[in-house]
Amino acid sequence: SSSSSSNAKFFFSPVFLWDTNDLPKRARAMQRDVVLQLTGFQESQEKELVRKVEQLSGRVVRKKHPVPECTHVVASRLEPNEKVLGACAKGAWLLKPEFVDASVRSGCWVNEQDFVWNSADVADKMGQKLAKAAQRVPGGGAFAQWHVFLRCPAGESNVQSVQRLLSVGGATLVDRVDQATHVITRSLADSEENVRHPDVQFLTPEFVPFCLATGRFRDQEKYRAKYHPPRAKRRASSSSSGG
Repeated sequence: SSSSSSNAKFFFSPVFLWDTNDLPKRARAMQRDVVLQLTGFQESQEKELVRKVEQLSGRVVRKKHPVPECTHVVASRLEPNEKVLGACAKGAWLLKPEFVDASVRSGCWVNEQDFVWNSADVADKMGQKLAKAAQRVPGGGAFAQWHVFLRCPAGESNVQSVQRLLSVGGATLVDRVDQATHVITRSLADSEENVRHPDVQFLTPEFVPFCLATGRFRDQEKYRAKYHPPRAKRRASSSSSGG
């Protein structure tokens, strides 16, 4: 009996000691990779936040547009700029600045849920909509199920923004209408294009920021692309009908 008891101790002790000795390593493994973007701050405030984030071994990406690796967006206020919309698209945390300060005081990253922007925190309706929209993103991103053919002039600045929002939101960009679930365009190719492709949504670029800011992904009627004949064709049609 004493022999079996001794064997039991011998069997379990190494496991117990391994767990105990490895706690520092396990704690390091549980540290989250935090990649932040900041929006709405003055330069001096931003520099101070960057210093605090780096003190916690986090990283701040100082770009004007959203990036795929971003995990947290810290905003001084809620407004529909591209970084905030990027957080809504990706499902990144959209947090108040107090998140960083509380983490510095604790010496580690604190629970984000305590510092999420809520609709009760903002007075204006757009800010309230953004706060709600940021909490409704499905896993994988707001556009994870979308296959998008982006058929717009490349030089338009808002189209470049739309492309970035689609990308961080998990959309797959494709090259043809017949590969797409959604076509982002200023105009149908002809008056029957939507009839030939009944399973494809033809939407204007403005729908992307609208649905992210409001969470109203099904409210598409106002943003459905229509056929706009080229000006030369319109003039020819007008003159022939007048003659």
